[in-house]
Amino acid sequence: MQKVTFDTKQNSFFNSIKEKVDRYFSERQIAPTGNSKLYVKSIIQVLAAPVLYAILVFFTPSSYWISFLLCSLLGMNLAIIGFNVMHEGG
Repeated sequence: MQKVTFDTKQNSFFNSIKEKVDRYFSERQIAPTGNSKLYVKSIIQVLAAPVLYAILVFFTPSSYWISFLLCSLLGMNLAIIGFNVMHEGG
């Protein structure tokens, strides 16, 4: 299979955007890879998923509304992981 690549060296739009983004980070003295808040938030989100899953599977709540609440929290947590962690990683 042939690898698809884009020539970014001669693309004036790409170079202009890259220059503005680099200037933004340097003027505000922000690391482009994120700060400690980003990592703490990601760790909490990722650890919450197996905890919620383990509670649902191994400690099955006796009440159906608690199970529904935990399932809803797990679903929202997985959506948050999909949006936040993957978005910030990209």
